[in-house]
Amino acid sequence: MTTVIITRPKSKQQAALKIFKAQGFEVLSAPCINATSNPNIKLQWIEQAGQTEVLIVLNSHAIDALLTRYPGFSVSDKTQVIGIGKAVTSHWKKHLKAPITEASGNSESVIAILDRIKPRNITVLTSLGGRELIKAYALVKRINFTQLNCYIKQQLPLDLTAWQAVLANQKGVILTANSGQLLHLIQSQLPDHLWQQLLSSPLVTGASRITEMATQLGFKNTHTAQSPSNQDMLRAAIQIKSVG
Repeated sequence: MTTVIITRPKSKQQAALKIFKAQGFEVLSAPCINATSNPNIKLQWIEQAGQTEVLIVLNSHAIDALLTRYPGFSVSDKTQVIGIGKAVTSHWKKHLKAPITEASGNSESVIAILDRIKPRNITVLTSLGGRELIKAYALVKRINFTQLNCYIKQQLPLDLTAWQAVLANQKGVILTANSGQLLHLIQSQLPDHLWQQLLSSPLVTGASRITEMATQLGFKNTHTAQSPSNQDMLRAAIQIKSVG
């Protein structure tokens, strides 16, 4: 039986576990991060974000945190919203009525859109850190840049006993990860012998940039899903299982 290691943040675990279990996979719930709404965000800042010229949404956690803090959030008719990737765009459409433009899963695709529309000001919804490439672009183009850190990431400890038990069946393990940060967090907590075992296991990521990071870390069997969504990650896992 193939076991899929689900590393999504704690708040996203149950939905992913349900989907993979329904397709006959064993699963290991292994959240590395807990994403919670940033209590220091002022409602005034959120309201200003809804009036910005371009609003860039980096992930679904930012949407959830924003609506937790301010359920009545809305966007001006003059604001153009850009979402990175299909999963973010779908999550936005599920919760908000304002139209959104889908960029692919990297900063370069957002910059290409910004090049076309040439905004004077942009606001990015994310957490501490964000996409430095977009920020650097705004600085060079003299675009007024605002970053709203909607949520806080809290690192969670790994259940090393559970990881060791799963990795003992190395041929039947698939790791899923949707950020380079997750991979670094796993590496920082796993004993070296378990990390080396993990590097030989198939890895499914939701974007090519994460696959590139994984390759640099030493993963030997990487697969890039069409998007970070549970459905697309599942399809990639099924393909790996069918090939054996």
